[in-house]
Amino acid sequence: MRTDNLAVMFTDIQGFTAKTSRQTHEENALLLRRHDALLLPVVRAFGGRHVKSIGDAWLVVFRSPTNSVLCGMAIQDRLWDYNRRVPEDDRIQIRVAVNLGEVRVTRSLGSTDVFGDPVNIAARIEGLASAGEVLFTEAVYLAMNKAEVPAEEVGYRQLDGVPEAVRLYRAAAGRVALTPAPSPAPDGIEQPPFGNHALARVKGIAAPDPRELLRRTEPAPDLAELASRLGRVGAAVPRRWRWAAAAVLALATMAGAALAIGPSRPERLIAEGKLEDARAAIAELAVRRGADDADVLFLEGRLEEERWRRGQAGPREAFRLYGRALAAGSSAAGRALAREAESKECALRRLAARALVDSGSARAAPALRDLAGAEPEEPDAPDVVERVKRLFGTGGRCGAGDIARDGLRSIAEAR
Repeated sequence: MRTDNLAVMFTDIQGFTAKTSRQTHEENALLLRRHDALLLPVVRAFGGRHVKSIGDAWLVVFRSPTNSVLCGMAIQDRLWDYNRRVPEDDRIQIRVAVNLGEVRVTRSLGSTDVFGDPVNIAARIEGLASAGEVLFTEAVYLAMNKAEVPAEEVGYRQLDGVPEAVRLYRAAAGRVALTPAPSPAPDGIEQPPFGNHALARVKGIAAPDPRELLRRTEPAPDLAELASRLGRVGAAVPRRWRWAAAAVLALATMAGAALAIGPSRPERLIAEGKLEDARAAIAELAVRRGADDADVLFLEGRLEEERWRRGQAGPREAFRLYGRALAAGSSAAGRALAREAESKECALRRLAARALVDSGSARAAPALRDLAGAEPEEPDAPDVVERVKRLFGTGGRCGAGDIARDGLRSIAEAR
């Protein structure tokens, strides 16, 4: 466990509980998928990391306090644009709250979570916010770039479980719109609440088209169910035409198998060098399957690996994502890490060893055993100084074998 100083954002959908009582399970799931599809591109554009969802609530962290508030403003403007395009029952209105402070960061089976007073305070402030509002604490206000974020003081508020009153601010609304709305919202407001002050700063986020959003968030077709339906249809076809129905069923099954084993669209886009298109395709997949899905995490790792190979990023994020994907069950991520574990570069072998260990997956054991065997333990245990040298590659042997052996022991103990 480590600590880090982060801006912590909480969001939730106003009236979600009331909506769920009036809707079916499928309608509630569709609402959450639309919510995720609207928010996720904005969060990522401002450097945020979605840590987890708790029902309709999101926990997101940022390195930059300024970006955290700008992201909240951009989210509210994007939702305003979406809400003016859909019937009242389909509108999504959320509350946003941000706090800043030192949090505890934990990792378990490749997943990351954050804890601490800053997280608890952000959650309580979110309960004070109104729909369409972005509230944040004095800690955020003092650390952010005030020239970039229009703000106004709310005053001190006493929060449950917090001994001292907390001074709050809100993002100031009513800025002149940088991107005028083509038509007013149903409530008569002719521009987004924050005038696209933040949303206009990022590129590649298209205006929310409800029909396109519906297409993207509909569940993927179940190939087994499709085959079953075709079989039932075939049984109803006259006997002399059943050969044709059987041929159609065979073609459908072959097509489904080809889709299942062939490279996915994001992988093809990455191979073609269309990285931004690949990022958008992965984001769409994350909306349908969830941000913690094994395939989503693997594809994000593959994208980061390609960026690293092209000199656009370092390797650490790719290894981290591969480790999380392996923890979630991705065999492709395990193969990628096993490949890097055989690298001639010491730093890459150590990164691969650490990602394999952090995954906590039994599938990591073969690659870890290979790493341990490639760098056998010395008869005399090295002293602390030598182990540190190995860890940082400043002398002695690489250290990947030590990491692998420690990891094998922890995996064995966990089982």
